[in-house]
Amino acid sequence: MTLSRRRFLQGAAAAGAAASVPFYINRAFAGMLGYGVDNLVGRSFVSLSPEGETDPVYAFADDLRSGARNSLNLEKRYRHREGGIVWVRLNLNAVDGLGMGERMLVGVAQDITERQEAEKRLKESSHLLEEAQHLGQVGFIRGMI
Repeated sequence: MTLSRRRFLQGAAAAGAAASVPFYINRAFAGMLGYGVDNLVGRSFVSLSPEGETDPVYAFADDLRSGARNSLNLEKRYRHREGGIVWVRLNLNAVDGLGMGERMLVGVAQDITERQEAEKRLKESSHLLEEAQHLGQVGFIRGMI
């Protein structure tokens, strides 16, 4: 690794750790949110969260960086560039930063929006079925005869 690249990464890692902003994002993650990579690098993740939501990652970021915790898996929401909601399964791991003493957070995000929407529809359907059964005084009997 060249000295200039190492200095860039060291500065970026320190800036990212201090401000919780990414210094590298791949095209897949940026595209998932409707952005180009250049639009997200250096931008706070808080700005991508839906209005009024706190980012649950921040509650654990210090533990990850200090070594009290090595990984974090959670589901959270981001705002898409066009205003919609994107549900993401986020897996974060703390790794030693290029031998520079800083621990860095490396994450993998999976778009789970379709699954979340399907679960919501299933809950709504189940609720409607329960209401209909109650109104019609109909129920199910389960068991073996």
